[in-house]
Amino acid sequence: MRIEASTAIRGVAATALALLTMASSTGAVQASPVPAAATALAANCPGDGKVGPGAACTTLSSGELFHYKFNNGPRFEVVSYYQKTSGNKIAGKLGYSYKNKTTWGSRFTQTSGTRKTSTWHPSAISQCSPTVGLLSVEGQKIFQTPWPTADTVNYPAPGQGSLPYQS
Repeated sequence: MRIEASTAIRGVAATALALLTMASSTGAVQASPVPAAATALAANCPGDGKVGPGAACTTLSSGELFHYKFNNGPRFEVVSYYQKTSGNKIAGKLGYSYKNKTTWGSRFTQTSGTRKTSTWHPSAISQCSPTVGLLSVEGQKIFQTPWPTADTVNYPAPGQGSLPYQS
């Protein structure tokens, strides 16, 4: 029962998080206060990093790195974001890797209590393509998420049905 509830909570949080980032532009980085849904998701990043279909996360010393991909109506989206919860200001960039090719978003600086998101709309990646999320922190190293499950989440166009995990 506890595992089912935890999985359901992560699923709802992942859905809310995906909706929050849909407005991102290709490779753009956004700064925003950490929303409640993101906080709930980060607080429940499981040890294996498997958040839900097409999504993965990893816990770092100063925050959480998340990566997911999904069909957003007519276009496919790949999203990486870093939620910084503590520590000093960093400079870095978010990215993803697919078939030994790395794609990076714009460079950013980030302080504790904020979230940075990069979104891409690649044409060469399909629903089942294995991708990992990346965070390159200047003066440190490149961090990555584990491989997400092969499934991706298909979100209906606005007004065209209910979202996954809704009850």
